[in-house]
Amino acid sequence: MDQDEPRFAEASREMLHSGDWIIPRLNGHHRFDKPPLIYWAQAFFLHNFGKSQAAFAWPSTLAAALTTMVIYLWGRRIAGCRVDLWSAVLFATNPQVFVHAHLAVAAMLMVLCVTLAS
Repeated sequence: MDQDEPRFAEASREMLHSGDWIIPRLNGHHRFDKPPLIYWAQAFFLHNFGKSQAAFAWPSTLAAALTTMVIYLWGRRIAGCRVDLWSAVLFATNPQVFVHAHLAVAAMLMVLCVTLAS
């Protein structure tokens, strides 16, 4: 769906294959346009669950679920009942969140990290 999705997947595959967990590479060239967390996460799932689209997308899916939980807990702490549930539901049912949670790109991990930093 996204033109960057195969690039992220290939860079993660190359990271796992080469054993170099510091510098991500795509087709042998350095890939410094994104932080390495997404490549590490995808390589982990690739190693443990085999080469599949699902293995590459799991980090995004888990990040979306964790972000929803963080929003729920944050809403409960700040405003109490009903705000927690509504804020989590509104986030989780956002079409953009739904799409990015199924892609093998860095967007949802970035959203999780920014949400945790807030």
